Amino acid sequence: MEDFILYIGKSALALGAFYLAYLALFQHQKHFLFNRIYLPVSFLVSFLIPLITFTKVNYIQPIPAAASDSFAFLPEAVVANKPQFTFEWYHYLLAIYALGIFVFLLNLLIGHLKAMNIIRFSRLKELFGAQVNLTGKDVHPFSFFSRIVLSEKTLKNPDLKMIVDHEMIHVRERHTLDILFAELLFLFQWFNPFAWLTRDAMRNNLEYLTDHQVAQNHNAEAYQLAMVGLAHKKGVAPFLTALNGSQLKNRIIMMKKKTENRYSLLKQLVVLPLLAILVMGLSNKEVRTEVLHDAGQLKVVVDGVELPNDHPDLIKLDFANGIDGGEVVKALGLEDKVVANALSFDKNPKEDGVYYIQTSDYVPGTNTGFEQAVNGTPGSELTIKGKITNEDGDGIPAVAVLVEGTTTGTISNFAGNYEIRTDENSTLVFSMIGYAKKEIAVDGKTEINVKLEADGSGKPKEVEVKEVKTKANMVKGKVTDENGKPLAGTAVLMKGTSIGTITDINGNYILQSDDKFDELVFMMLGFEMKETAVDGKTQLDVKLKADGSGTPEQVKVVGYGNQNKESFPKIEINKLAFETSPEEAPLYIVDQKEVGNVANLSAEDIESISVLKDESATTLYGEKGKNGVIIITTKAAAKAKMNDAVVIVEGIPYDGDINDIDPETIESMEVLKGESATERFGPVAKNGAVSIKLKGSADFGGKSPLIILDGEKFTGDMDDIDQKDIESITVLKDASAMETYGEDAKDGVILISTKTEEITSELDLRKYIAKYIKYPSKAVEKGSQGTVQAFVEFGKENKVVSIHDYKQKNIEHLEDVVVVGYAKNGVKQPTDDEAMVPELVLELKRVLEQLPSVDIKKFKGKAVGVSVKFVLQEK
Repeated sequence: MEDFILYIGKSALALGAFYLAYLALFQHQKHFLFNRIYLPVSFLVSFLIPLITFTKVNYIQPIPAAASDSFAFLPEAVVANKPQFTFEWYHYLLAIYALGIFVFLLNLLIGHLKAMNIIRFSRLKELFGAQVNLTGKDVHPFSFFSRIVLSEKTLKNPDLKMIVDHEMIHVRERHTLDILFAELLFLFQWFNPFAWLTRDAMRNNLEYLTDHQVAQNHNAEAYQLAMVGLAHKKGVAPFLTALNGSQLKNRIIMMKKKTENRYSLLKQLVVLPLLAILVMGLSNKEVRTEVLHDAGQLKVVVDGVELPNDHPDLIKLDFANGIDGGEVVKALGLEDKVVANALSFDKNPKEDGVYYIQTSDYVPGTNTGFEQAVNGTPGSELTIKGKITNEDGDGIPAVAVLVEGTTTGTISNFAGNYEIRTDENSTLVFSMIGYAKKEIAVDGKTEINVKLEADGSGKPKEVEVKEVKTKANMVKGKVTDENGKPLAGTAVLMKGTSIGTITDINGNYILQSDDKFDELVFMMLGFEMKETAVDGKTQLDVKLKADGSGTPEQVKVVGYGNQNKESFPKIEINKLAFETSPEEAPLYIVDQKEVGNVANLSAEDIESISVLKDESATTLYGEKGKNGVIIITTKAAAKAKMNDAVVIVEGIPYDGDINDIDPETIESMEVLKGESATERFGPVAKNGAVSIKLKGSADFGGKSPLIILDGEKFTGDMDDIDQKDIESITVLKDASAMETYGEDAKDGVILISTKTEEITSELDLRKYIAKYIKYPSKAVEKGSQGTVQAFVEFGKENKVVSIHDYKQKNIEHLEDVVVVGYAKNGVKQPTDDEAMVPELVLELKRVLEQLPSVDIKKFKGKAVGVSVKFVLQEK
């Protein structure tokens, strides 16, 4: 790892040198084409230079080794322990380095996704011979690979042709590839300041090059004004080429420079000596030592014993001029004793030859390998691999592996693997303390796996097995209401103790204890408490009777106040447990976050538990909620939420106690969290906000200002406009208002621009309707409810063409949307004659008339039936 840190450091130094050369020689010159090649190539070469290695080889003469007919062997092999891993300083550096790569890669991907998303939802239009993607978002013009993207508002720009020509040059010369190449290299040197500078230099050079070409075909001053005019536009991603990109001042200065590239070739040639210096200074140096072998050297083995190279009878011979076996035998004085001899050469020509001599003094059977070599042509040398295991198949380390009759051998590694080089006709001997020795003939095999059997001299360590005991007593069952419907979240307690649990989504529970169960207590909000004797049973099903305090199906609490808890006894549950299979497990939401289980959550820390089932669960949480949803709020989260949220009254932070505000003076209350809170009220609302609007606060002092919503006159109630959807609000008064909007603006004008809605699926359309539709106050006062329907026709341009009440043939249907209100004067059951309540129909049409562009393929050019079910509930 230290080597990698050294490598990346050298790479950073090389890039720094290349950038400084660019800064001194090329940055302020119009070498745009040269710079387009120099910058990315130098970026890449900076990674390659530290990989270059220069090797120096030192040759030494061989040292003769003394011959021996014996070998040393340790009777007890000791297996070294593997070194334990410890964190070093460089591990932390590498972790930070990897984290930086991940962060910048994620930023790059997000930028690309933003650009692709804009292109996906844009429309194509041909402008000045170029295909342009037009988007409703107010972004600066940019190019992305082969696409040119302009905002719809840019179409009114008088310099539109210059803008399109600018982006066409980026597309034609494929500048996006240059930028992407720089971004990818930057990922691996994000810590290097010179990497940031080089990346920016590449972007700016592409803009200089594009500006230079545009200025040749257009008025330079007009083009510069067009650049300044687009400077306020917001960007989509920093890597995109854009007309109003960064370094605007430098770009204008570069355009005004005269074309003067004196000594340009000489400056460019300076790069070569710089490259040579970097290669010599930052490359790796390696020194390797090799042993010289004389071409004519011969090894002599007599009766299985190799004679040393400096043997007094052999040094007199000159092997360089050829090998004569007779001279060898004569020099050793063995003419009368020679029984057999053979000459062998290894396959590798660099290796020496071997001359085997057997005399009458040799005892047969002493060295099998020698006898095979001398009595015939020796077999070819092989590399043999294998694994040594015990009877259970586990690898055995430190097993001695020897070639029979020789001193050649090795030992197995930690996993029991070994590798040895020997003759194909030799025999391998496997030996290890505690195991029976085993001999196996090679017979030309290249893989020999061996299983050794214990010889009884030792026995495996005994393994102590501890029995895991389960609880002595257990009882389980199901809790239901009087109709047999499961009651999830019911507290099940062992009377007189703190041992307990709660039922799962199907009403099932299981309770275990070392103590004997005498009596269980079952408690559930909205039901009478029940005490039941166990009497030794292991299955105990219970039905609870409603106490008339309210329906436990769905409880919705709104407002502030004190709850009298005297009627509720203290419940102590020391563990939550839901005994279900993984397929039936519910979705757990703890403090608005999904968790796998709640087994470690103490009941004493819980503020509230809510249970959702069936449609209510899947509607809110999708497929994940099919087995039900258990929503838990801890006391810590509830306290933090109330303590940290800022109270905003009429747009002004309120320092007092929210309970001091008279409820009779409050017209509406809104709770905001996360980005929606900070976008509206700033950093003061970073932990959430409670926005309170007082009655009478919407009064404009008796005046009626003209409201313009997205360029069109708006006659509805301003409360119908969701503040989260507002992009900007501008107020015009007096003469400035009347000059633009005439007499209607005598009381002023409020210009409201909303964020663009994107409806690309049926679910998006249903969400839009549910978001903006309201329960009409007149219908609430009358107690009217029911299902209403309207038919909306979409044109081929995805816009609403008409809205009517009558049915047509071949219409598409949208799934129902449900609107729930709270009755004031009782609920009126709908009849067939009253099902289409006028107020409800008008409210549906109001929302449909405000629909933005609906890009749903199956709805193009068709009529769609939209049904909304209005339901009133008793408070």
